[in-house]
Amino acid sequence: MLSDSPDLQICGQFGLQPTAVARVAAGFSEANVWRVSDVSGGVFAVKCWRVPSVAVLRHRRVVRRWMQFAAQQSAGWIPTPRWAGLNSTDGTGLIVERLQYAWQVETWCRGFCLATAPTASELQSAAVTLLRLYASGREFGACCADTTLANTVAPSPAVLRRAGLVEELCQGGWQQLQNVVSRWPEAQAAAARRYLAVLQHWLPWLRHQLQNWCRNAVPLQPVLRDLRAENLLFDAGDVSGVIDWDAAAVDHPCLDAARLLRTWHLNHTGQMAAAALAWANHWQLSNEQRLLLIVLDASGVLLNPVVWFRRLSEASSVPDAVPEVGQRLRLLMSAAEVWQPLQL
Repeated sequence: MLSDSPDLQICGQFGLQPTAVARVAAGFSEANVWRVSDVSGGVFAVKCWRVPSVAVLRHRRVVRRWMQFAAQQSAGWIPTPRWAGLNSTDGTGLIVERLQYAWQVETWCRGFCLATAPTASELQSAAVTLLRLYASGREFGACCADTTLANTVAPSPAVLRRAGLVEELCQGGWQQLQNVVSRWPEAQAAAARRYLAVLQHWLPWLRHQLQNWCRNAVPLQPVLRDLRAENLLFDAGDVSGVIDWDAAAVDHPCLDAARLLRTWHLNHTGQMAAAALAWANHWQLSNEQRLLLIVLDASGVLLNPVVWFRRLSEASSVPDAVPEVGQRLRLLMSAAEVWQPLQL
């Protein structure tokens, strides 16, 4: 059982002497995060999480090596991981194990996530900043060809996963979703049935789009994969922090763009279309890349509630058993109801 403060022995291994500690929210993950002020005057994020496997631990150490590599090329908007002990080529000192938990420390980025949709200048700042981030990712992926973040050319892993989910739905998974919803209270089940009707309408189109991209190889590189609005910080209109790299893996940068843009414009189809077009122009996306952005947005919006349905089913729970989960699911379902394919 973890306390409200981070392990002081772990802090010491990372060279920290805390003077103030505050626990912060970590979204829907099971991680624990603290904002720690140090005797040096620096501010750091201390994070611990339960290790599911050796492979995950090894991969996250590679991610933190990329994070450190990218931080050296940024102007403070990428958190810099701290080492516990001497540097090691495999990143062992970037994540410390203690009992069943893994611990990591990085510099704290200033700024706040946007409470509303970005202005045109904020959108441009995000697009330009992330181009620099992905340039560092390509460079890292080229230098580390023996790691899980090596560059390659293949179909998008996100597309393959989502195509697999669609096939499961078409092969009996649809009935399972209906069975899950039938056990919910009527107020929650009614909203879920509306969403399922929308998904049923779009499923043949989505299946065709994803199948096409399953046969289409694209350049893959390190990306964040969980770049939501709350993970991009701004200060005085410019990006000041790109945080939460724990889901990073190899895919196409359009995956991050689709996720970020949609979290800014979840239920605003017109604003989303304009923002996506501006983003595509800032990134100078080719026609093929624009089509990939469209299908990644489509599959994300239409399939995200399915993932939550399955989580609730596995936990034998209903949406409002955890209020934050119920609220999130309602937002995702309402976004799917008003969704229309992007025109780029």
